[in-house]
Amino acid sequence: PLGGGAGMPGFALGGGLASGRWGGAMTLEACLRRFTSLERLDADNSWHCATCDAPRCARKRIALWRTPDLLIFALKRFSPLHGRKLDRHVDFPLDGLDLAPFTSHGPTATTSSPHTYSLFAVVNHFGSSGYGHYTAFVRDLWGASSSSSAPREDDDDDDDVAEERRRRDQWYRCDDAVVTPVDASVVCSSAAYVLFYSRDAARATWCDDPSGDADRPL
Repeated sequence: PLGGGAGMPGFALGGGLASGRWGGAMTLEACLRRFTSLERLDADNSWHCATCDAPRCARKRIALWRTPDLLIFALKRFSPLHGRKLDRHVDFPLDGLDLAPFTSHGPTATTSSPHTYSLFAVVNHFGSSGYGHYTAFVRDLWGASSSSSAPREDDDDDDDVAEERRRRDQWYRCDDAVVTPVDASVVCSSAAYVLFYSRDAARATWCDDPSGDADRPL
């Protein structure tokens, strides 16, 4: 896993990036399905039973017990076996990533916090396994760049709501000291290396109370 600390776990996903066995387009959801799929532990990779004190064949599945407010995914772009960078395109959602199917409780569990996420940053790598250049895409989902955090009397006005949505959907490319606005269509590319997601429900709680009473996201 990448990252650490309470509420901010990460996953290193990459099974199949260097393999031709993966048919069709590769997606983040498909990587998660493979990461959490049922695995059979056979005689060559048996599980040691503490009760009978003997190796046993078993089935194992990795699942999420709790989902965090902030989530990091690292795509395994560098293969120690092949000695090269893996540039295969992985499609990932900008909004609506649902982790419910990958939890131990399943997608129908009743919880106080939904498991849907929105992307707010991407680290890109250009180059090879021996050298390269990093850039990033970011967007302000929390409204931290607003000119004022004080509530306005016309917050419910349709024009203001549309402007707020447009501002929060605006992506920026950060390339060293140069920051430029870009279209959302360029964010998902084969250069994507690390993905940063925020839980929608937790972000909404902070945005509704920007005074500081709610926990800040970062």
